[in-house]
Amino acid sequence: MSEEERLEKGILLYGEGAKGGYYGSTVESAKYEKADKMGYITARVTINNVREDGKTIDLSEINYSVKDAKKGKMYKGQPMPMYEEKFKTVPAGYSLTFDVSFMMEKPPKDLNNMHLYMDSKIDPFVDTHWKLDNLD
Repeated sequence: MSEEERLEKGILLYGEGAKGGYYGSTVESAKYEKADKMGYITARVTINNVREDGKTIDLSEINYSVKDAKKGKMYKGQPMPMYEEKFKTVPAGYSLTFDVSFMMEKPPKDLNNMHLYMDSKIDPFVDTHWKLDNLD
């Protein structure tokens, strides 16, 4: 897939960002680990408060999921912020970087088709998503 086709489909790579009215978001990296027959993807995410009205944002409002693009299977993510109070009140102009963990009971054998999605009711990401490369 060419870079132009990738961008037309809303597919971003590590380090590439998306900006809405409230959030600027980037997936920095992701890794895969297997333990006790379970699979875990941990993605490093940075969210910026880009609101122009100067108000804080609550990052707990964002939902995270990883989708296997070939099989259509979705895995819900759990954000793991270091400081809960900072996670819920990010000042305008500031960003927070944290991990999001995705647990997979039956992990796929092929991890080359995994995409991370973010969803927000107050600032939808409109099908922008990140391809998670080099997981295995």
